Amino acid sequence: MGVLVQFQKKGGFRQLLLIFELTEPAKQKNLFHLVATEDPGWAHLLRIKMLTFERVCQWPTPALKQVLSPLPAPLLGHLHGLATASQRHSLEKALPPRALRELKEWLNQNTPNPNDAWFAQIKLVQGIREMESLGLFSPAEVDPTLELDQRLVS
Repeated sequence: MGVLVQFQKKGGFRQLLLIFELTEPAKQKNLFHLVATEDPGWAHLLRIKMLTFERVCQWPTPALKQVLSPLPAPLLGHLHGLATASQRHSLEKALPPRALRELKEWLNQNTPNPNDAWFAQIKLVQGIREMESLGLFSPAEVDPTLELDQRLVS
């Protein structure tokens, strides 16, 4: 019995997508290999539809502001530490003055680390997916390639 069989039901693709989004990169690579062995099309589609920190950092400032605002300074600090200079600029530009000040204070007193940065990425993706499920935010409106074909999710 293959890995994909259990996900080839109503809502299964969305479940599998969330598993991939919340799995650390080393394990994610193995999962992609398993899925690609069974169905290269699904593996490709998962890569295209996945929310990642890098992808979110490319969003326009209003969208970034909406998805970053619920995050506390420590999580923002770990994301900031992970970001490239361009991504840091985008993150800082999206934060309201108070949140930016809190972030800078946190960064002056703490050093981001990779384990916490990974946790911060997970919290960011979880928050975006939760806002999406509540109808508060649609990633597909910001990035149309994230639109899920209803034949896959229903």
